[in-house]
Order: sequence, then C-alpha cells, then structure tokens
Amino acid sequence: MVSIVAALESFVTVRTDAQYGPLNAGFTYDLRKGYTALVGPNNSGKSSLLQLIFRHLFGATGQVGPTGAALILPDREYIQPTTETGGRSLEQWNAELNGWLSSQPLQYGAEVPGPSRAEHARLLMHGDFVSQYNAMNELLVRLGLEPFRLRSQQQVEFRDAFVALQGSGLRGLLPILAALTNPDVHVILIDEPELSLEPRLQKVLRDVLVEASEKKVIVVATHSHLFVRRDPIDSNQRITRDMEKNEVTVSTMLEPRELYDVVFQLLGSSTEDLFFPANYLVVEGASDQIIAEKVLELLGAESPTIKVLSARGVDAVRDALESVYRASVPLIVNDSPYAGRVVALIDQPRDPESANIERLRETLQDRLFVLDQPTIEEYVPESIYTRAERSKEDDRAQLEALAGNRLKLALLKREISNALADAIEENDFDSIPIIVEAARRAIAEAT
Repeated sequence: MVSIVAALESFVTVRTDAQYGPLNAGFTYDLRKGYTALVGPNNSGKSSLLQLIFRHLFGATGQVGPTGAALILPDREYIQPTTETGGRSLEQWNAELNGWLSSQPLQYGAEVPGPSRAEHARLLMHGDFVSQYNAMNELLVRLGLEPFRLRSQQQVEFRDAFVALQGSGLRGLLPILAALTNPDVHVILIDEPELSLEPRLQKVLRDVLVEASEKKVIVVATHSHLFVRRDPIDSNQRITRDMEKNEVTVSTMLEPRELYDVVFQLLGSSTEDLFFPANYLVVEGASDQIIAEKVLELLGAESPTIKVLSARGVDAVRDALESVYRASVPLIVNDSPYAGRVVALIDQPRDPESANIERLRETLQDRLFVLDQPTIEEYVPESIYTRAERSKEDDRAQLEALAGNRLKLALLKREISNALADAIEENDFDSIPIIVEAARRAIAEAT
C-alpha cells in the first residue's frame, strides 16, 4: 500500500460522478496533506464534502485501507459506557458507514441512519489499546480535563462518574482523541470539532490537531474561528454554494484579508465581543478627543462602541501628524480587524503637501478628515463659545500666551474643550460639519 503521506505529496483528488447532496456531478476536490479548515455558511456543503472524502478513501482508491480514515460525525455526543467491543471492529463500522454514504450524504433526523455513533469511540480505541489509553489520558490532561480509568467490564469512568454522566463536550471529544491516537488511522475528518467546547478547550484542541497533522491528514469543517489557522493562511479553505446554479465551490485562502473577512464576517466574530471597540476615531490631542466624544454621544455611538484615540496621548512626539500616523498604523495593518475601517481627524496642517500628510492620505484614503483651521478651538464657532459662557477671542489669546508652557497650555485646552463639549447640541452640527462627518464615518465603518 502507498503511504498516505507520500501519496498526498501530489494530492489525492476526490471526485463524484453523480450528484452527491449539494455537490454536482463532476465536482472534484484535492485532498491535501497536513491540516485543513473548511469554513462556510450552513448548508454550503461542508458535511457532504467530508463524507465524499471518506467514501473515496474507503472505496476503490485503496489509499488508506478499511481502517485508515475516520469520519467523526457531529451527532457523536452519546458514548457507549464500556470499551468492550462485543466482537465489533472499526473495519465493520466503516464499511457500514460507507454503505450508507454510497448514493447520498447522511440525512439527519429522528431515525439516525448509519452505524451507531455511540460505539465509534471504543472501536477507534482498539488500534493499540494500551498505548492509546495512556495517550488519550495525556491529551485529556493537556486539555485541562480529568483522565479516565476503566472499572469492571471496562466501563469508562471520570472521577467516580461514568462517561454517560459527563458533559456533551467531553463525550464528543473522545472519538476525536481515539482517532488521533490510533496508529492505523491516517486521515481524520471532523465535522464541527467545536461542539459543546468552551473557547479555551477549542484553542488547545486546535493546537493538538495541528501538531498531529504532521503525521496524519486532518480536515475539519467548522463554524468556529478558533479552528481557523492563521499561519499558514492557505491551511484554510472557504466553501460557497450558488443556490441558483446549485453549485459548490471550494477556494483556498491566500491573503490575510481573506482570512479576516471569514473570521469577522462569515463566522460573525466581533471586536466588541472581546470588549474592544467596534472602531477607532484617531485625533491629534486631548481637546479633539473630548469634543469628538461629545459628537459621537449625540450621534448615539458613544464609547466604547467607537473609541476616540488621542494620538499624542499614545505616542508623545513633537510632530502631531507623526503621532496620528503612528497611532493609526497598528490599527490598519493587514492582520488587524480594524484594517480598512479606522478613521482619523486632524487639524489643518501647516504644510498640506508634507510627507506626513501624504502618508496619512495613502494609509487612510477617504477616511482622513482635515479641519480647515489650525486648531479645534479655532474651528469651533463663536456661537458654541457663547453658549458655554466663554469668549473665543479671549481663549485664543490665552492659548497663544501659554505657547511656551506645555503644562498650563494643556490644562487650559482641556478646560476649554470640556466647556465646549458640554455646550454642543445636535443643532450645532451644521456649524462643525467636518467633526460630524468624521464621527459618522467612524460609525459607518464599524457596522
């Protein structure tokens, strides 16, 4: 028999000559060595593809033999309480499953077709029972779970409670761990490895699968971003289905943007779920921050939904524009979820053609907003000063007088901006349009 790893150096091509669930006749798929994560919306064909791969490997190819492929199905939460096989073998189980998959993918319903899922884990454990028992317990401990022991009649027990009394997450893990530790299993196909597992366990299981993929071929169909692999990016493939044409397409991800589109759009992840803001509005200094935050509040998107980031507060350099650039870059690089959405608001530069301005324009494009006055205090109209019971002319004069005293200047600017922010109302939006446009754009990019 040809080694599966050697065979996969040049790929194994899986093909269906007849319609197979959503997969059209003539559909082909190149099974690759290592770890592959299949992602796609519900009903896109991920499960059917896994079943087609299993059928192909078990059937006429002879690539792995009757026990060389393990298809771990999603309805695996029930586990037989004992490791005794009752005379059954993994080869028999696989043959029965292959028979059910011969003409169409499994149909899930009240009467579940195919061999008993409950016995799959114990049959997978009998590739090399003693070594697998120890190896499975080592993996359970690595996952932060209790090791199991065997009691009378080889009943599986975790800390004085039989396996049937354990949570569905642990029970669903056992066939995966049994397949990983079985020396006869060369290809492992897992439908939704994340089932009933908390995120911490998902991460560790992903790492275990990636490590095991150095010797085994592992394909997972998942809805969890935690099983998507960042490096290498081409470990991940996206499955899409054109409902009008009833055509399924598999595409390999090659660019960071594709990966983040999947994680943050298809899989529905969100920076807000991690208690990060949905977007950033980067401004030059604390005065701009206070006023921008008030405008966002009036627009109904106050922090932490949109975080106003004061660039000089983050990176105190002499050139304010350089501060904005340095504060923006970590948010817009390709491997950031904020790439393509962060917005910046700056004062009117002394030199509109300076290198800093060009870099900001190149980086942010139309997400860069520039005031038409050198400072935000000069940009805010007299009417808002009057409502704040302040004199714009007097405040500007005091600011100029304190130009050489950074501490006193900062305190006065904060005093002015707090007063102006308190006075700003929605009726003032027409008089401060650039600030409002920047805030609205930050909100729009966050959704």
